[in-house]
Amino acid sequence: MIATKDSNELSTGQDKRRIVNTTQTTPFVGFDGLATFLPMYKPRTLRDHIKHGVIPTVRVGRKLAFHLPTVEAALMRRQREVR
Repeated sequence: MIATKDSNELSTGQDKRRIVNTTQTTPFVGFDGLATFLPMYKPRTLRDHIKHGVIPTVRVGRKLAFHLPTVEAALMRRQREVR
């Protein structure tokens, strides 16, 4: 939790603080979270899909982050229609 000042309070000079909840879930996960999100793939298969651009990534420094809704949408675009 982080205490922050409201913009209204900053302009009036009042020092009332409010608590902001920073423990909200985020749709970004690391490789372990991706493996949990897609349990049907083994780690080697996931790495291969990442390498070939099937699974979109966001590079943060030296680490990769995965936006789960985007990953799901990318996999759904590759879905074949059953006739």
